[in-house]
Formats: sequence, structure tokens, C-alpha cells
Amino acid sequence: MIKAESVCSESDSGKTGTHYDRIKAIIAIAKRNGWQIEELGLIPRDLPGEPLILTKKEIQQRNKLIRGILEKFSRALIPPVPQDLETYIRGKAAQDQLPWEKEVLEKLEDWRTEVAEIRPQILGELRQVVTNH
Repeated sequence: MIKAESVCSESDSGKTGTHYDRIKAIIAIAKRNGWQIEELGLIPRDLPGEPLILTKKEIQQRNKLIRGILEKFSRALIPPVPQDLETYIRGKAAQDQLPWEKEVLEKLEDWRTEVAEIRPQILGELRQVVTNH
């Protein structure tokens, strides 16, 4: 199940939207679902700086589109092992690592390669949603 809700606060006019709100929406939806998009460099940083005026309904539609994009790539956004296990294994000397630990590191490298291959597509789709809504 994908968790999301409108993460942008409304102003008195019922309209809102800034560069910060666009990025905040992406990050909030991803964090609620355990996706490590910040660590993977999947936050579009080159968004327009001018304010984007959206109604509450438009914000909800935009967040639904963001959620859909992240859901589409959810398999690639979830690492094959928890971060703390990776840190523990990488902290060991290479000669002290067990065979399964070496296999885990190989899987992590394969996963990072996969994410790097689809990164431009994810960034492009996210950029399109947050700049056109």
C-alpha cells in the first residue's frame, strides 16, 4: 500500500506552491513508503524557482501522480538489505567477511547499478509532474 496525502499547507487564499513545496511533496511521499530517494539522488534539484499556484484539489492530484511514479519504480527504490546491515558488513575487513556477506555486497552493487540506469527516467517523470501541475 502506498501512503500519501497532501503535504503542502494552504495559505489563506486556498492556493499554495513554491520550489520547496514541490520537493517537499516528493520527499514526504517517499519517506512514508520507506523509499530512499534522497540517498539515491532521485530528487529533481533543477526545478523552476517561480511560485506554482495550486488549489488543494490540484495539490492532491499532483501528489497522486508523484505517488504513481514512485510506485511504478518501487521495486528499484527498496534496497535488497537494510542500511544497518550494509554498514555492518562494509565495516568489516574484506578477509573477515563471510561468503554470504560478500554476496550481499554484490547484490547491493547490482541494485545501485539498476537504480543508476533508471535514474534519468524517474527524475524526468517527477520533474514533469511537479513543473506542470
